Amino acid sequence: MNLSSTPAPKVRSLVLQPIFWLGLLGLVLPTLGFALLAGEIARHQPLPWDNSLLLSIHRLASPALDRGMIAITKAGGFLGMLLLVIGVLGYLALRRRWDQAVFFGLAAAGAEAGNLLLKAIFHRVRPDLWPSPTPEHDYSFPSGHAMGGVAVMAGLIVLAWPTRARWPVLILGSAFALAVSFSRLYLGVHFPSDVLASWGASLAWVTLLGLVFRRSLTARP
Repeated sequence: MNLSSTPAPKVRSLVLQPIFWLGLLGLVLPTLGFALLAGEIARHQPLPWDNSLLLSIHRLASPALDRGMIAITKAGGFLGMLLLVIGVLGYLALRRRWDQAVFFGLAAAGAEAGNLLLKAIFHRVRPDLWPSPTPEHDYSFPSGHAMGGVAVMAGLIVLAWPTRARWPVLILGSAFALAVSFSRLYLGVHFPSDVLASWGASLAWVTLLGLVFRRSLTARP
């Protein structure tokens, strides 16, 4: 038997490729996490840690922190993200990075469209554990702020990765996405499972786009 014809060397070679781990960590695992949470929500199964985590976060409440969280949640809202997306797309257009502009535009627009679709499918009611200083009246699952923030920041990280700005963008972008997500929990307008599912959906979406556009994304923006 010719051992060189066995698939083992090919498998080992695949596992050593960065794209394999990118697909696993950025696409498969986030998709699986989203699917597991969505399955529980679809069956209307209560997640006991949702309320307990929200109540634990609410113990931190203070007037000063209220103001800070409201400012953060506004920065991560539709208007704030729209202005950032327009600015990035304008910069990429000036540099004639059309493929990168399409990637980033799809990352942001796809997350927004996907969020609206998922809210319409799951019809999850918002938490009502205390009066929120910024009440919301649409559906809860998944979080639009978290989904949009993660998609936009992940898109920026992908664009910056071939450049010297990779680490500042990674650190600042991740911190911003986490802060916006936390603000939604602090303000009592989302369950933790809403936020976690949003992270999974956005990371999977941006990773998929990154794999599709991977050749053009290696160029410096």
